[in-house]
Amino acid sequence: MAQTHKGAKTVDPTDLNSPTWKEYDAKMSALHARAQNVLRNEYAREQKDECLNLQSEAEKRDCLVHEALLTQNNYEVYAKALAALLRVRQPIVDPLEPMPPDRGAKFEKAERAWIIYRNTTCSAMSDAYWGGSIQGQIETACLQDITRKHMDELEALYKDK
Repeated sequence: MAQTHKGAKTVDPTDLNSPTWKEYDAKMSALHARAQNVLRNEYAREQKDECLNLQSEAEKRDCLVHEALLTQNNYEVYAKALAALLRVRQPIVDPLEPMPPDRGAKFEKAERAWIIYRNTTCSAMSDAYWGGSIQGQIETACLQDITRKHMDELEALYKDK
């Protein structure tokens, strides 16, 4: 039997100016803005390509590692904002309505699986360069590229949520 909101405080669905609805809207707007800000930051960094004109292999390697870490950090902040956004529940209109599933938990489970996929894919792909000095750079570039593509994918999936 599905759990309901029985006994919970309800709100009038037509009174969008009520404090409860305003609080809900403010929370959703803040989380959405945080996610969008991180995404814009990552898009700007991708366009800039800080490592493009470096001369030495050591400089390129260090730059690539640094940039990939920034991308990973942006991904983590973005994913956390999306998970939080998915956890925000609308104000209760009908106390007998079933409780919605925890979409944030499902999202986090999917992201953990995606990280395993990404890491395994890039490790397997870079194995073609096994033993070479470029293997690490290939794997790092792969991780950054797939992470950025996944952020695009998440934006397409959740932009209106």
